[in-house]
Amino acid sequence: MKISGKQMLYFELICIFTVPFCTSVFGLPRALLYIIDLINIFLLVLCLGYFGLRRQSVIQILMAVVLITVVGLAGYMSWGTSFVQYIWGLRTTLRFFIFLINCYYIFDMEDICRIWNILYKLLFVNVIFATYQYFGRGISGDMLGGTFGTLMGASGYLVALLSLVLTYVTSLYVYKKIKVWKVLLTYAGVLYIAILAELKIIYLLLVLIIAVSAIISKPDPRTILIVAAAVILLIVALRVLAVLNPVSFGYMSSWEDLMFYLNNSYTSEGGFSRTDSIPRINELFFKGSLSKELFGYGLGQCDNSNIEVLNSIFYERYGHYNYRLFFYAMTYLEMGIAGLFIYLMFYIGTLINTVRCSFAEYKEYKLMSILNILIITIMFVYNYTLRSDPGYIWMLACAVPLICSKMKRTETTRK
Repeated sequence: MKISGKQMLYFELICIFTVPFCTSVFGLPRALLYIIDLINIFLLVLCLGYFGLRRQSVIQILMAVVLITVVGLAGYMSWGTSFVQYIWGLRTTLRFFIFLINCYYIFDMEDICRIWNILYKLLFVNVIFATYQYFGRGISGDMLGGTFGTLMGASGYLVALLSLVLTYVTSLYVYKKIKVWKVLLTYAGVLYIAILAELKIIYLLLVLIIAVSAIISKPDPRTILIVAAAVILLIVALRVLAVLNPVSFGYMSSWEDLMFYLNNSYTSEGGFSRTDSIPRINELFFKGSLSKELFGYGLGQCDNSNIEVLNSIFYERYGHYNYRLFFYAMTYLEMGIAGLFIYLMFYIGTLINTVRCSFAEYKEYKLMSILNILIITIMFVYNYTLRSDPGYIWMLACAVPLICSKMKRTETTRK
């Protein structure tokens, strides 16, 4: 029996969504995730060998890969301590871009529709799992991950899943492809999970999604209805949060409290926060060094790993600052201003390409992609999931506009 590249890529997606649960519940080793690396590399070689570099989108992605490799190497050559850790840093960073290229080459819009329909249904499975974990086992916060298990950081997967489902159903509603009761049921399910897992960011993302969708779409009674309904659901959700978790609600009760939450480290005294990481990195580590500010310490030189030899000296000394909790802080430490610029230009370029692409009969996916990329830019600062394993889910979202533009060019060529 022959196994196609598409079947392998679907298997990879299954691993992404199931291995966290298997490691949490059945005690299987997280090393299973390294299977994804092997599949990624094999599919990349297969795709480049078959398709070559004829696609402009692939060239743009590979340019980002080359720039990250060079900038990460420049930092390592100047300040790094371990070439092995540099190689591991390459693996940690570039695996998502390789996954993106594979999705671009192998998937088509029918696959994207199928995948997002599955993600939509997975939300309601997570409602059941989250209910059991919270009320049956007393689990909450970062360890409540629904179908992603109950290990620390499992909620990062949930944030990615809930965000993609929110943008999906909202976009379907805007283009009249889903009934309002299904949208409200989805919103309620998402907010319910957000309450149990204390996912404060979800409330803000829902406001962003509704606001941007209302601005982009033509104002009509349907738009007013969904905005009003979302506001009511948010108020109810916050009331419930106030009862179940007053402390978490306190951070959402006023602008001052929200800024206090963003400006303070919630893991240890003296740790970095979402808003002060760059100034503190400059003060504590870079200390006016232009080369450090431009290129950082090098890929992998500030990271840690479950594998002992891959733990950096820097992390062992300064890991208590919790800089790894924020993607932009980690990027600045290891790749400096150049690294931040590369990532931001990649996301901005993807957003521009999304706006330019017509999407033809898939217009709801255009709005969905715009919303997803805006959310990804927020995740750039908010947490670390763009670099950890949930990054595959975010990169899958980035693949949608590229795949649609590929399908459009293919149809034009045939004509």
